[in-house]
Amino acid sequence: MSFAGKLVAIAGAAGGIGQALCRRFGHEGASIAAIDRSSSVPDFASALTKDGIAAEAEVVDIADAGAVAEAFQRLARPLKPLAHILYADRRH
Repeated sequence: MSFAGKLVAIAGAAGGIGQALCRRFGHEGASIAAIDRSSSVPDFASALTKDGIAAEAEVVDIADAGAVAEAFQRLARPLKPLAHILYADRRH
């Protein structure tokens, strides 16, 4: 499966597994929507961008459905329509 030109949203993007997933899909051509409750996720998205990966970040707790919906609305604008969602939260 090719991820070129697709948007992949990764919840739990600030953790080790989430970061690895962001990099993997980004290097396969996907744009990345990095989502995490950690305030470090915007810096991580900036690092991805410096590596040539289209990435945006939102700091949001996925337990808050309304906040998640708003985050997806904001992320879809600069990137593209959502194709895949991955959940890599380390809490579970």
